[in-house]
Amino acid sequence: MALAMTERRGTTGDDTNFRRFEVLFGEELEELNEIANEHGVTLQEVSEAYFVIAAGEQPMVSHSSLQDELGLAGPDAWNTASVLVDFGEVYRSKEGSWWWIIASEFLAEKCQQRSISLKKYIEMEPDLRPFQDACVAWYQRRHMHGNLQERTMREIKADHGTRLQEEYYPENPVDPENFHDHQIARYIKTAQDVIVAALDLSY
Repeated sequence: MALAMTERRGTTGDDTNFRRFEVLFGEELEELNEIANEHGVTLQEVSEAYFVIAAGEQPMVSHSSLQDELGLAGPDAWNTASVLVDFGEVYRSKEGSWWWIIASEFLAEKCQQRSISLKKYIEMEPDLRPFQDACVAWYQRRHMHGNLQERTMREIKADHGTRLQEEYYPENPVDPENFHDHQIARYIKTAQDVIVAALDLSY
């Protein structure tokens, strides 16, 4: 069924993004159209919002930047991007200001469960990778040699947590005895969950 398109607000008139959007979400266009109608926006506007977010670094974009790129007032830009949130393709994150982020559902849910910022986690990802590498090595040794480990996972987390705390929370030192009470521990635990799920490891 062809989807009716109404005139767009504050957009360039270029249909290239909408055609790309149709290809990407071909089977879900009817569902997306229903959500767009609920928000009082068009699918063509939604497609433009999607590609602005996708073109952002990591990819994410601040609400103010999205608003500027779309040429829409703040509430209109919010309603447009919210279609993608309701659909489950984009997530909102508050870190100073509001951000629109394309991320996996798994990661977004873990961040929500632990009350940590999805935006901050994504920014920390390069610095979390050494910890994830250490996790993989730890699980591999455990599978090969049982519980004969040189270090406990708790010690590995505390060491990497201290390193990350110095960069991201310099005003709040880590107490090794109470590492799990520190906010950085929630980011470390989430990084562990992500690599365990990605590589089908087991605790």
